[in-house]
Amino acid sequence: MRRGLAVGIVFATLLGSAFSAVPITIQGYRIPTPPTIDGIVHEDGEWKGVPSLEGLVDLGTGEKAPDAATFWIAYDKDYIYVAA
Repeated sequence: MRRGLAVGIVFATLLGSAFSAVPITIQGYRIPTPPTIDGIVHEDGEWKGVPSLEGLVDLGTGEKAPDAATFWIAYDKDYIYVAA
């Protein structure tokens, strides 16, 4: 369990570093049941309460990218889940 959380935190830090001039960390959130992997992020369902990270940065200019994006990271006893 701790290994999964540590991997989630490291992944979140790398994700934040890739999209921002200043490293951003988003903490993984433990969920009681796995999300349905169907290509739809149910913000009011299985992802409700999971902290999110919003926005992207243009790595060439350092400016906020015009395309919006939201990311979630969650984990259970077996896996780490990333939704965007």
